[in-house]
Amino acid sequence: SEVADAFRSIYENPNNPLTYPRLLQCDEDRSFMGNVTLLMNKHGVRIRRIKARFRHTSLAIVDRYAGLFTLRVFKNQYAIEFLLPSGKV
Repeated sequence: SEVADAFRSIYENPNNPLTYPRLLQCDEDRSFMGNVTLLMNKHGVRIRRIKARFRHTSLAIVDRYAGLFTLRVFKNQYAIEFLLPSGKV
């Protein structure tokens, strides 16, 4: 899996002198956990599965804020470009 390959590239890189965590914390979704669990066991990493308290309303609020922020920023940018004689920033 992509996740296991990403961890493998980090943990098995001999040119990287860093030390890596010995605890991996993730949610209870086990869609990618087969290969990842085997790899983490190989490197002595303990896996802690938590119950994520995720609410879709929180994500909706963040998405709405990002949309409004984008609208306001580009509205100002377009106004400045319109006022410049060359039309370029």
